[in-house]
Amino acid sequence: MIVRCPQCKKQYRLDESYREREDLVIKCPNCENRFGLSEAEAAGGEETREEQSPAPATGRKILLADDSQFFRSMVGDILSGEGYEIAFAEDGEEALNMLHSHAPDLLILDLHLPKISGFDVIKEIRRGKVKSDVPILVMSSVYTESSHVMALDTLGANQFVDKKFKPAYLLEKVRKLIGE
Repeated sequence: MIVRCPQCKKQYRLDESYREREDLVIKCPNCENRFGLSEAEAAGGEETREEQSPAPATGRKILLADDSQFFRSMVGDILSGEGYEIAFAEDGEEALNMLHSHAPDLLILDLHLPKISGFDVIKEIRRGKVKSDVPILVMSSVYTESSHVMALDTLGANQFVDKKFKPAYLLEKVRKLIGE
């Protein structure tokens, strides 16, 4: 289900199970406005992606590697809403394989991944095994201490964002790394 903030008009995807909750209060990650589901629906939140006018395509490709389907969907919605083409990987092995086939302009990488960890993905990339020049934006809610962030810098990650980000902050980092 797609909901739209009545204040800033940004749209977000919610799981259908929330439809039944009349007491649900949503906090918009963009403007921090709090509103009820009925307000969101009245604001046009039931539109589908096909009915919305899409953002103009940027021609930029982003590979998003995260094992959380919810997180992939949320970040994918934010980025595709800005015109980026998004490809998704569910684990580190798939991310490395997709770097060959998709040639992304940016890799957004979770560190706690199945099969091959995000730390090892960075090592493989920076050793020149695959697309060694791709900018890497690491996102984590587990590895957030300064010692972890410093280790990421040493490995060759370009930026770090805690998963408790605001969409505008994420977009700022993405644009900087892609060179827009």
